[in-house]
Amino acid sequence: MTESIIYTCLTEGNYVLHSGQKSKYLFDVMKLIRDYDWCEEFYNFVYDDFIVGIEFGGAILAALDGGNANEDFAVIRKDGTIYGSRIPKDYVLLDDVVTNENSLRTAIVQIYNQTGYYPEKIKCVVDRRDKDKKSLDIESMLEFDEEEYINKNDILVEPEKLEMKNYFML
Repeated sequence: MTESIIYTCLTEGNYVLHSGQKSKYLFDVMKLIRDYDWCEEFYNFVYDDFIVGIEFGGAILAALDGGNANEDFAVIRKDGTIYGSRIPKDYVLLDDVVTNENSLRTAIVQIYNQTGYYPEKIKCVVDRRDKDKKSLDIESMLEFDEEEYINKNDILVEPEKLEMKNYFML
């Protein structure tokens, strides 16, 4: 699944990320939602979790979670407004890509101020934090180390060798 995530949504160029950091790589996780196999993996990743998705990517992923047993979810906007179902004590905070922990920390404080609850877990699709700057415990589908990726040219198979099933595109 790592190859699927990288080859589906990783682009190379010169980018300024939402965090303000500069990078040669950008992950557009929204490209993955058209991949049936990836969606199955994602459903398993968040199965039976009450998801609170952080605007923008985390919110779309929270709504995508058709595999959730109770199908309830909530969304927190960057301004702290919460939409959706009432947040329970055992919620899971979800974001698409984590570069630093600022968006997560902001959302945690905003949700706590409104509910009195901290997340039971924090999850993301891509964790690209620097190893020495990881203070929150985050469960991810892919940990991406930019330095390691740059230094290892042969860590991935060629895109044409991947069996990508895209059932939503004609």
